[in-house]
Amino acid sequence: MKGKVLMMEHAKAKGYIPIMVEVNSLHWLIVGGGTIATRKVNTLLRQGVTHITVVAPDLSEELIEANTLGYIKYCPDKYKISHLQGKQIVYAATDDHVLNRTICRDAKLYHLLVCNVSEQEQGSFITPSFFQREDIIFSVSSQGKSPIVTKIIGDEWAKYVDDRFAKQLPMLERLRQDLKRDIQQPALRHQILREATPQLLYDEIKDYNVWYTALLKHNC
Repeated sequence: MKGKVLMMEHAKAKGYIPIMVEVNSLHWLIVGGGTIATRKVNTLLRQGVTHITVVAPDLSEELIEANTLGYIKYCPDKYKISHLQGKQIVYAATDDHVLNRTICRDAKLYHLLVCNVSEQEQGSFITPSFFQREDIIFSVSSQGKSPIVTKIIGDEWAKYVDDRFAKQLPMLERLRQDLKRDIQQPALRHQILREATPQLLYDEIKDYNVWYTALLKHNC
């Protein structure tokens, strides 16, 4: 009974879970054309997002350029609920707190993911601080309580991720696929991966095929 009570107490508190989203499977809507909206659009563009609609009466110079280059679809209009049609993720990024709340309310009616940049508790998701080096991405979040702390922690973590990790990812992916082909037992495959990954990261492997054959012989 105590466990059930604890689960109910946890359910009452608003919390977040990190996920990785395949950016081009979704259509993103940014409502707002100012500094914050520009920052959100730039983040999405850096990650390769191609389906971005921006709704605002006016745009910043950067967003005007992005629209001219065809990176975004611009709708020069005041927000209407009809703008949500065909979208999956929404940023309420205007400087009007009341309007941002309205956008969040409307988006939730359509069961869309929505972020309120001015009042994070009004939305259904927040964007964590993240660091990327090629294909390696890691993020940290204070669940909206202190973005400055997450930035400090992220900067500290970034010091310990050097180019070696990113450069070895293709070899690590090859190892994972080879083991999936050659080792049928998931537990054994996981054990070998845990033991072999540091070797590929930190040791100089001159001949992968020779090394891989010896790895299988040692573990099987």
